[in-house]
Amino acid sequence: MASGDWNPQLIEQVVREVLASLQQRIGAERGPNEQPSAAPSEGPAKGRGPQQRAEPQPSPTRREDTGQSETSRPLARFVSTRDGELVLSDRVITLAQVSDRLEGIRRVVVPMGAVVTPAVRDLLQEKGIPVFYGGAQKSVEISAVSPARAAAVTVLLVTQKINPQQLDNLLRSEGITADYETLDCLIRASERAGELCRKQRLVVVITRHVAAEVCLANRQRGVRAIAGRNPQEVAGDTAAVGANVLVADLNAGLFSLKRMIRQFVASSHVCPEVFREKLELQ
Repeated sequence: MASGDWNPQLIEQVVREVLASLQQRIGAERGPNEQPSAAPSEGPAKGRGPQQRAEPQPSPTRREDTGQSETSRPLARFVSTRDGELVLSDRVITLAQVSDRLEGIRRVVVPMGAVVTPAVRDLLQEKGIPVFYGGAQKSVEISAVSPARAAAVTVLLVTQKINPQQLDNLLRSEGITADYETLDCLIRASERAGELCRKQRLVVVITRHVAAEVCLANRQRGVRAIAGRNPQEVAGDTAAVGANVLVADLNAGLFSLKRMIRQFVASSHVCPEVFREKLELQ
């Protein structure tokens, strides 16, 4: 509207409403022992023009993804970022904790057994930043899935309830290609796992008898088998012993199986030095 059409009463009403809103916000933020500031005048201010309008104070910047202010956003506890290394001490690493800390970082180190969410793994894979488990000095790498490593995976199905083609379609979407064998005996599956491990292949055994198969597989020379029931635990468990066999729970469902296999394939399969004498030479 033209300047000649300004309505002083309307402008004054807007100013009073803004001041009243600010006063309510300030009152809500004050503690019980603090005295509120003087309330705005209810009557029209004398001689106040548009140029004297009170400007509202900006609210804290909010992140679009979480709706939290920058000052209240939970941050991951970290030890250091020196020499391009981000060392975190949290047990669960989420995207919000690392997304703004990766500039100049060449690797991320997390505690042994920590849970790194899939979103964080995708971001680090995109930036080419490896994840290491176990601390800054003695750590094992959790790298991204590579076609070379994925090609050396054999899935042993000790069940008739899973169609290999369905599982293969899901794994290929993750960049994993695998061979498939169907067996009807846990003992035979454990023996076959041992044969494949001695040929430097990774093995996934899918069965509903997880505990029994883990025990049987670990009786085979060169096998370091772990149980897979929860996708969030597979990466840490694999790195902890350098597992080369994952015994995955059939009852977890296809999508959880896909996530467990992905975490297993992408993890370090190097046996930690402290366990090497016992676990590699059995």
